[in-house]
Amino acid sequence: MEGFNGTILAYGQTSSGKTHTMQGIIDNPFEEGIIPRMIKYIYEMIRDSPPSVEYIVKASMFEIYKEKIRVIILTIIIIFIIFIIRI
Repeated sequence: MEGFNGTILAYGQTSSGKTHTMQGIIDNPFEEGIIPRMIKYIYEMIRDSPPSVEYIVKASMFEIYKEKIRVIILTIIIIFIIFIIRI
C-alpha cells in the first residue's frame, strides 16, 4: 500500500441517510458504512504486509451542522477497538 490522502464528503438534506452511509450498523457486516469498511481495509493491509514495513495512519472526521463543527474522532476509536477485538 502506497501513501495517499483521501477525502470523503457526504452532503445532503436532513434525514437523507448521510450518517447511515458513513457509519452504518457496526455489528452487521452487510450494513457497515464507509468508515468501518475503510478502517478494516487499511488495517487488514497493514496486518498482511511484511513486518519490516512501517505505517503511520492518521484520520480526522468532523461534521458541520448549522455552521457548527463537531469532531467525530470518538467514532473511529470505537470502531478500531471493535475491529481489533474481532481479529
